[in-house]
Amino acid sequence: MTKVSFASAILLASIIGTTAVATTAHAQDFIPGVQPATYDSHGVITFQASTTTNPIIDPEIPTNPITVTPVDPELPPNPGTAGPLTIDFASTFQFGTQAITSQTMNYQAAAQPTSAGDRSNFVQVTDNRGTLAGWDLKAKATDFTVSGTTNPTGTGQTLKGAVITLGDLHHVSASDASQDAVVSAGGALTPGADLAIMNAVNGAGAGTHVATFGTNATDTLPAVTLNVPGATTKLAAKYVSTITWTLSELPVAP
Repeated sequence: MTKVSFASAILLASIIGTTAVATTAHAQDFIPGVQPATYDSHGVITFQASTTTNPIIDPEIPTNPITVTPVDPELPPNPGTAGPLTIDFASTFQFGTQAITSQTMNYQAAAQPTSAGDRSNFVQVTDNRGTLAGWDLKAKATDFTVSGTTNPTGTGQTLKGAVITLGDLHHVSASDASQDAVVSAGGALTPGADLAIMNAVNGAGAGTHVATFGTNATDTLPAVTLNVPGATTKLAAKYVSTITWTLSELPVAP
């Protein structure tokens, strides 16, 4: 099929080229006192889907690349994925060191430190497929369990009922297709359940896109919070939840 299409393209080009000689001059001879000599050449570039990783961009100035500083030295961010459709970065939500209490509490995540200063927590994806086929980003969290535990069902080993909530989502991009990606309203990251974060419909979403949680690092509206029930048993220990971000291509239309 590819060979047939290629042969057809060459034939069509030959036909068009032949016709063009008679109707549209692509080279024109010099005629003294009548016309100058002209000659057409071409500029050609071909793009293909990317296979590399992508730089992290500043959520506040998306044309600027930045580096991120780990909020927990024991849990540095993973490198971005490689290929034509990538997850470049996702913040680790750091809720700090808190006093044990029997009261139900909401804890706010710290800002994301970067080489450009503190920023809202964010996740970044890039679509360099060159197909405008659309994509969908979701997040899923595990329960908070004591770091390194081998007995997550033991008393106090899991923060029962603890739930992260993501809110105040905003979309940022330097792409001229920036309006083509849409963030969700956010919601509770109930352990084991997917939460929609951002998507681009078929025919949209090329380039790099960021979903921020909050407009900037000093936003007074809590964008990433952790609710821990007062009745939940808490040990004097570090608890960790793993958040898995999944970027999928859209199903091919029938």
